[in-house]
Amino acid sequence: MSPATKTALCFTPDRTFFAPAVRAIASLVEQGDADAFDIFIFCEEIDVEPGFADREPALKRRIQLKTLDFAALDAGLAPKGRFSRAVFRRLFLDRLLPERSER
Repeated sequence: MSPATKTALCFTPDRTFFAPAVRAIASLVEQGDADAFDIFIFCEEIDVEPGFADREPALKRRIQLKTLDFAALDAGLAPKGRFSRAVFRRLFLDRLLPERSER
């Protein structure tokens, strides 16, 4: 990893876990080494909590929110039991992260 490369912290919540993910991120950015991380949320538009737009601007600036339709990526993967479709999103991070992020 080059000195300019930041570690990517990726969250892939569904609607149920979007707010807890944002709370976890808020806790992370309060830490002294938070600038060492690029923080991403990958989800579908329907998963974004309604009040996200009203969150603190400084927190929102730290979050790279990427909404997309995962249907083309997770076709053929069936959620089962406690595993929602959101669980599968992490399987596609290598395709979703910017080139600057190490794989």
